[in-house]
Amino acid sequence: MAPSVPNHTGSIWAQLPNSHKEWEIVLSFKITGNFYVGGRGIAFWYTKDRAEKGPVYGNKDKWVGLMIMFETVDHSRKVVIFANSNFEI
Repeated sequence: MAPSVPNHTGSIWAQLPNSHKEWEIVLSFKITGNFYVGGRGIAFWYTKDRAEKGPVYGNKDKWVGLMIMFETVDHSRKVVIFANSNFEI
């Protein structure tokens, strides 16, 4: 989706909103690259609005929804979860 180069992002968005009250997701991915300083990781977004680009892992910095971030900064391996209601980080 995006090269292992600082300040590059990529994204995949659903074309239709989720109409289900109950749902689950199974994620399987591999993050590889040249390990340039500046690579941050990958995030899964489940938000009210979609495809609004911004500075927070490719999304806008104010959102309503959920973000699960798989961070690889400085070769760390962290998972961070944010449930958000229009709060700026």
